[in-house]
Amino acid sequence: MALLESNFVQLKTWVVSYFRPEAVQGLVGYLRFGLLEFLSEKSHPCCWNVDSLPDQKFPLVLFSHGLAGTYEMYTELCQHIASLGYCVVALEHQDGSAAYAHDGKKVIPYKKPNDEPYSRQKESAGRSNNDHKNSDNSNNNNDTNPMHLLRKVIQATDTQDLHLVGQSFGGATQMLATQQWTGKSRKKSMPRPKSLLVMDSWAFALTEDVVQQGLSKNDKTQINILSIISEDWEQNNVERLEVAEFLKSSEANTNNHILSMVAPDAIQ
Repeated sequence: MALLESNFVQLKTWVVSYFRPEAVQGLVGYLRFGLLEFLSEKSHPCCWNVDSLPDQKFPLVLFSHGLAGTYEMYTELCQHIASLGYCVVALEHQDGSAAYAHDGKKVIPYKKPNDEPYSRQKESAGRSNNDHKNSDNSNNNNDTNPMHLLRKVIQATDTQDLHLVGQSFGGATQMLATQQWTGKSRKKSMPRPKSLLVMDSWAFALTEDVVQQGLSKNDKTQINILSIISEDWEQNNVERLEVAEFLKSSEANTNNHILSMVAPDAIQ
């Protein structure tokens, strides 16, 4: 579990690699390109294995990676968010959309789509079932157990002050999660996000019904929504229109504050 160093916590001095070697191999398999071993030779910039956590509660950010991503790819972005006073938990999806993932018992490799031509129907059918989940396969509470470390971090957060962030496929995942966690069918035990930030959201992974519904009216919670689209994505990708449709549908909720912007000279 990686955290930014601060004067609020006491830290062990552990040196770990920037990318796990297994994640590098997963990325090599996805890209079909070698010479990436240097990623596991560089040390990670975050501090690892916190001895103690502060008594105060931090706002919680759940970050969702893009297709064939891993949490290491977004370290710098998550660091910047954490520096603003948030606790950032970067998820690694176990549905075959990550370049590498491990559920505590076995490796989950990237699931390559079939050879059919790229289409909205194909992608929404094959990728739309992703959700936020993790497997707790052990009741071991020692400090080497990942789920125990995660629980320690969550205990230092205010889960009522929840914010969802995602890039590409992860952006679509967070759009769907926000819709499910704020809609009429929401279970009382589900957290209610206060904000949604998506970057170059890959909306073809969502069904047309999800896009057209947007976020339903919710009188209790104001949701701030920010969509950031790279100039490359805005000029060359028709999927931006699906994101715009989702945002337009969400405007029916007068409690929502919605902003969409293009990042000049940026690529996806």
